[in-house]
Amino acid sequence: MLLSMDADRALVAEKDAEILALEAQIFALRAAKELAQSRLDSYTYPVLTLPPEIVSEVFLHFLPPYPDPPSFTGLHSPICLTHVCTQWRKIALSTPRLWRAIALGDHSWPAPEGGTALAELWLERSGDLPLSIHVADYQDYSNGLPSTIFSPLLPHRDRWERLILTICETTNILAIDGPMPLLHTLHILLAEQGLSNPLSIHDVPCLRTLVLDDFGTPSVNLPWSQLTSLTLQSIDVDECISILQQIPNLVDSRLRIWVEGTTQGPYPDIPLLCLEALVIEEYSDSDLQFFHSLVTPALRHLEFSEAFSRAVDSECIESLKAFISKSGCTLDELRVTRAVIPYHFYRSAFPKIPSIVLEE
Repeated sequence: MLLSMDADRALVAEKDAEILALEAQIFALRAAKELAQSRLDSYTYPVLTLPPEIVSEVFLHFLPPYPDPPSFTGLHSPICLTHVCTQWRKIALSTPRLWRAIALGDHSWPAPEGGTALAELWLERSGDLPLSIHVADYQDYSNGLPSTIFSPLLPHRDRWERLILTICETTNILAIDGPMPLLHTLHILLAEQGLSNPLSIHDVPCLRTLVLDDFGTPSVNLPWSQLTSLTLQSIDVDECISILQQIPNLVDSRLRIWVEGTTQGPYPDIPLLCLEALVIEEYSDSDLQFFHSLVTPALRHLEFSEAFSRAVDSECIESLKAFISKSGCTLDELRVTRAVIPYHFYRSAFPKIPSIVLEE
């Protein structure tokens, strides 16, 4: 018995020695860990030493250039910047320019209820800056975008400067009717059909740029005379003439027109005395006589599709000569798309035009 107790006493002493050795190792490990942690805690990441205003500028370059909107959610949204660290979150939330371009209804847009609440949050974060608003019916809603889509936007209508609408007839576009004192750019592209009730937009003193499609044209009443930039997509030639006659100060225009049914020229002259840039795209059964009706003495840049003219080589060149002669314009650039006629034909016909570009 005594021998057994002596053995246990020896074993306990041995284990105490082992424990002391292990505790010494643990103490050393903890000291090394604390030293390493101290070095980590004292380290400042270089990016976090940048002044907040510099970080704000870096954040702005992370997004598409204004007025194009970023994704509403996901990795390419400014929301992503708020999830990196506390400092970045604070800077992102205090940079209104990150939140001033808003796309509702794009592919990154959440369910209608969540999207509306998130839009309100973006608008709050944008401060009092002018806004670029994009509303697009890309989602698979059975009845189009929800009627509340404009609800968070309307209280900020006095800050809208760019409004892009790509929507279907069921979307409540009439909700936007009202004063928009800063609006200078408006796009209205309607899917499938026009509006059952026309939209009248009048109190827009800064409006200068307009984009319309064939469904939107008869559905919108606008102060045409104040426009300086106009894009008409897939529009009937008669509607196009009617609109152009109301815009005496037009400076640049892109037209994609077509002639339907029995509509035929000749068309009345349309004096566009301030027009400097004109693009005429081919579409359907376009009529060259429309081109001849334009009188553009200030024109400097002309682009048209050879397919638009539907003429043989010599007729196309002579037609262009007649247009330039009638207008009395001095072109700086002639750009021809869907070109078949060789370059040297244009160069010999128009030796005084500095730049002639042909695209197949």
